[in-house]
Amino acid sequence: MARARNQRDPYAFFFRYQNVGENILNRNNGLYFVIGALVVVIVGLGAYIFNEERKPDGIELRIGQNGISVEEK
Repeated sequence: MARARNQRDPYAFFFRYQNVGENILNRNNGLYFVIGALVVVIVGLGAYIFNEERKPDGIELRIGQNGISVEEK
């Protein structure tokens, strides 16, 4: 039996707005991705700077196939 057009379907609201929550989650996932990428960049840059600061100043002596090389830093 067909319903009249003016009758309200109790599930119409649910079917109409069920994808709204998914769109919000997709936006939040993108935001989490951007924040995570920024955290990775900051940690990587911090590790690089820390490693560069630990390098000793002075003379570097290398012994290899081409002989001995001495560099002043």
